[in-house]
Amino acid sequence: MKLVIPTDDFVNMVRRTGHAKYFAVYKVENNNIELDEKFENNHDHSDEHHHDNEDGHGHSEQTDLFKQYDALVVNMLGSHFKADVIEAKINVFYTKKSDIKEAIMDFLENGEH
Repeated sequence: MKLVIPTDDFVNMVRRTGHAKYFAVYKVENNNIELDEKFENNHDHSDEHHHDNEDGHGHSEQTDLFKQYDALVVNMLGSHFKADVIEAKINVFYTKKSDIKEAIMDFLENGEH
């Protein structure tokens, strides 16, 4: 199983997914968790960012990436990002955990799989 997690430091999750510097892909096999891949968030919202329908703004780059994995594990999704993830039918698991390994364990115990 492969899970995508928004992060800046590969130890903790970023609270708002759109603000993450990276998307880390963790491979989980037999309760062994390891970092498998990482991608820069080319759609980083840490600077001021507007969601203007006329500018063609969307998150298709991220949602296309997320589709190939089993789930996106997050603390929060902004409303625009959430709408794009729902439209793309991405499996999303919300957790209150900030530590990545604890968040993955939360998914394994409580997520749909």
